[in-house]
Amino acid sequence: MRRPITAAVALAALALLAGACGGGGSKGGTSDTFVPGGDSVTTSGSATATTSAEPASRSNPLAQRVFKYTSEPKAGPQKAAVQTLEDYFDGLVKAFATNDVDSTGIRRLVSADLYKQAQDTIASQVQGGYVLYGPYVFTIDPSDVRANVGVVNVCIDQHATRRHDAETDKAGKLNDTPYVQLDYTLSHATGPWQVTSVKGGKVQSCPA
Repeated sequence: MRRPITAAVALAALALLAGACGGGGSKGGTSDTFVPGGDSVTTSGSATATTSAEPASRSNPLAQRVFKYTSEPKAGPQKAAVQTLEDYFDGLVKAFATNDVDSTGIRRLVSADLYKQAQDTIASQVQGGYVLYGPYVFTIDPSDVRANVGVVNVCIDQHATRRHDAETDKAGKLNDTPYVQLDYTLSHATGPWQVTSVKGGKVQSCPA
């Protein structure tokens, strides 16, 4: 069963991948929750790395980012909504790894509230002196997307992501919120699709 997301989790998670992810810190001994955010598309039951076989790094945070689908997004609204969500996830993954949200391009993809949450989350990382990166697997269910609105359920496996010291890049503790399941609401009227809200929380695992 999902746990309801708390305000602190949403903020630390960027209301996302943020919504409900967490990281154990290498400094301070406290933990936060965050939620992230695509080039390649994978089919149901398969998983293909985004860009390379190299480990994720600050310079290449998407190297181990994978998208999977419970069913292939249909052409039209489903595909468009999923593409927006994937671009959002990629922007968040980059922001967490670089402590720079403004250059990721996610502003056009999200509501003002979600963008502010992303900025606040990255500001918290800067204050804490760390960045966060590693392998992510996003399992996406696109079935509940209609013409102008949709709720996309996403299970995020981030169990191997970890904090790294922002100055030395020394690895810290593994993510202490290894799996989260989130419902992202997206809408589309006359303009492009946007991510407008997220809810969800920790789960025990994501689909293999």
